[in-house]
Amino acid sequence: MTTIERALLFDCEGDTLVGVLAQPARPSALGVLIVVGGPQYRAGSHRQFVHLARALAARRYCTLRFDCRGMGDSGGRARTFEEIEEDIAAAAAALRRACPAVQQVVAFGLCDAASALLMAAGRVDLAALMLANPWVRRPDSLNAAVVQHYYAGRLRSVAFWRDLLAGRVPVRARVAELLQRLRRLRADRRCAAPAAAGDFVDSMRGGWQRAMPTLLLISEHDITAREFGDLRRADARWRDTGRVVEAMLHDADHTFSSAAWKDRVVTECTRFLEVLVAETVAGAAQPPVHCTPAFPAAPATHKQEV
Repeated sequence: MTTIERALLFDCEGDTLVGVLAQPARPSALGVLIVVGGPQYRAGSHRQFVHLARALAARRYCTLRFDCRGMGDSGGRARTFEEIEEDIAAAAAALRRACPAVQQVVAFGLCDAASALLMAAGRVDLAALMLANPWVRRPDSLNAAVVQHYYAGRLRSVAFWRDLLAGRVPVRARVAELLQRLRRLRADRRCAAPAAAGDFVDSMRGGWQRAMPTLLLISEHDITAREFGDLRRADARWRDTGRVVEAMLHDADHTFSSAAWKDRVVTECTRFLEVLVAETVAGAAQPPVHCTPAFPAAPATHKQEV
C-alpha cells in the first residue's frame, strides 16, 4: 500500500498547529487521530507514534499525529492535558479536511492523552476511542498502587525469594522503603479530602459512561495502568459499558518501549478498527460504529490476552 506522508498546518483558536499526515492511496472511511500527552511532541517516546501512524496508514487508515499548542513545532501557550479539548477538535477537523474520504475519526491516546480524550468525549466529534494506560492519579492513589501491586507482587515472585535466599536482596533497605510507603499511604488516607466534583477524573468518567466503542490497552508492568484498574474496581460507575474491548499486553511497560510491544499495539488497534469498518460496510441500522459483535453488553469486560 502506497502511503504519502506530509506536514499539515492547521489553526486552533488563532495558533498554528503542526502535524504529520500519513495518507494511503485508497483510504478507509475511518481515520485515526493520535493525540500526544505530557511534555512531548508528535513522534512520541521511542518514536512509537511514528511507528503506529505508519503501520495504520499501511493498512489504509489515514492517520494524523500532531503537536498540541505550545509543544513541538506548534505555536501558542503550553497547556496541560486538561486543557487540550480544542486542540483535539481542531486536529480531528483538519484530518477530515485533508483526507475527504474519512467519514469518522477514531482517536488514540496514551496516559494523560487518553484521559484528555475521555474528558472530550461527547463534545468532540469522535466515533471511537483507543486508550492506553489512562492517567487517573490523585494524591492518594500512587502509594496505594505501589504497595498493593509492586510489593505484593514481589512477595509472590519466585525470583525474589531466590535472590533473597542467595543474599542478593538488600533487606534493610527494602523493608525501610516499604515502611516509608506504608506511612505515606496512611497519611494520604488520613489527610486526603474527597475528590472535588468536576475534577479531571470525574470528567473522564462522564466520557466513559457515554459508552462509545473503546479499545483499552493495559500494560502489565505499569503502575499508571494499575491505578486505573484499581479505580475501576473500586467505583461501580467505571464498570464495563458493554462496548469495551480490553487488551492486556503481557510484560509491557508504560510506553511500549520495545519493538515487540509497539507491534502488539498496532495489532490490537488494527483488530479494533477492522470491527468498526465491518459495521460500516454492513450498514447497520444504528450508527456505523455500533459494535455489538465485538463489544457484548455483558457485565464483565471482554479481555484479549496478547
